[in-house]
Amino acid sequence: MHVPDGGTAVDPTDTAAVRDHLERFAGADRVSERDGALVADFRGVTYVTVHPDGRIETGMPLHEFAG
Repeated sequence: MHVPDGGTAVDPTDTAAVRDHLERFAGADRVSERDGALVADFRGVTYVTVHPDGRIETGMPLHEFAG
């Protein structure tokens, strides 16, 4: 789905689409499933987690948030 600013929106319940986008962002070898959520792990403590209900968590030194 395209959004007005030219970006792309992904339905968080569409696991295949979320995985595809995370793999394009992080690399296929960096994406895994944990407790029903998809997680893109980067080197060290940096990560992006997308839950099926739309919640997102990130971890990056000095830039962590959840929402």
